Amino acid sequence: MTNTLQYSALAVSDLDEIWDYFADECGNIEAAEQTVNTILGSVENLKEFPEIGTSLNKIIPIESNYRFLVSGQYLIFYRIEERYVYIDRIIHFRRNYISILFGEIS
Repeated sequence: MTNTLQYSALAVSDLDEIWDYFADECGNIEAAEQTVNTILGSVENLKEFPEIGTSLNKIIPIESNYRFLVSGQYLIFYRIEERYVYIDRIIHFRRNYISILFGEIS
């Protein structure tokens, strides 16, 4: 049975920012297209294999139901709930993704 993908507004905004970075700031529409299409292809794999990503709480000591999948230089953060895969954020690996996801942790 295939899972249903749901993109959050923030994930869609992340994809728009990635596109804009390559297309506008770098002037390379081909790179924008290739990068976004690679990410979307990685996300599509979650329909059939939602658990291919690593559980976030295996790499940081925080209670979370996030999983992540690496796609090039980007981390795709998602959650699985029944037959739905919720794509929450798509963040460059060099950014402080913990702070982006959870805010400041004390």
